[in-house]
Amino acid sequence: MVDYIDCVNPKAGDDERLALSDRFVREGLDVQVLTDGQKLPHVWQWLTDAESNCLSLRRQIDKLHRQHEQDLKEVEEYLEQVWKLSNDRLQQLDSENRRLKKQILVNKNNNNNTNNLSESQSQCDELEKQLLRVSDQNGRPLTDSQSSETSDSPVVDYPQQRRRPSVGPTPNGGSDRERRLELELSQRVKELSELSAKYSRRKQRHREMVSRLREYVSKENRELNTLLHSLDVKYRASEEELQKHRKYCRIQEITAINDIQ
Repeated sequence: MVDYIDCVNPKAGDDERLALSDRFVREGLDVQVLTDGQKLPHVWQWLTDAESNCLSLRRQIDKLHRQHEQDLKEVEEYLEQVWKLSNDRLQQLDSENRRLKKQILVNKNNNNNTNNLSESQSQCDELEKQLLRVSDQNGRPLTDSQSSETSDSPVVDYPQQRRRPSVGPTPNGGSDRERRLELELSQRVKELSELSAKYSRRKQRHREMVSRLREYVSKENRELNTLLHSLDVKYRASEEELQKHRKYCRIQEITAINDIQ
């Protein structure tokens, strides 16, 4: 085998000779016993195996690249979906919050109107009491004729207004409804704040997860590229070695033909 190396590459170093000898020893072959013709089939088999391994590794690397791209795409789609759902929920709560505020304002206005009506009723009661006191001082109650005589006066309209049925909610009812709405609004605001905080935490976790995933994919790509480069180097070295063996075989054939002639 040493003669073969010198024939193919006279400047081949001791490292190459030692590597070939070690490979034969690992395969359980005796370098000293085998001739160059017996060694060539083994070397050829090693080269074909190395070529097959290179092609298989290339296919595996391409498959891993496609899988990583698909996983990253699925994560991005999931994050977009979570983002959309969270925004929809926030908009819904914000709309509900505005509606409750408007309802509270309406109830406050109704409550103010009810309070004004109560004040008018109190004034009517007071005027009626004054009329009764005047009647008592005169020694007789007000007759229908006296009532009719004072019909043109605006004072008579107040007792009539007092006897009219009141319209709208009572002050207590309005206050209760207002308190309920304020409580509901407070609960909605609290829920909105909790959801916003939860959404912020989830968004931060998703960002960290995407960052870690991208770092992992980037690291895997670097390792795969390094492995692919190493395999390419080995493949080119195997190709060069194969060309050397072919050249050696050609020289052996020419030598054998010359010997026969």
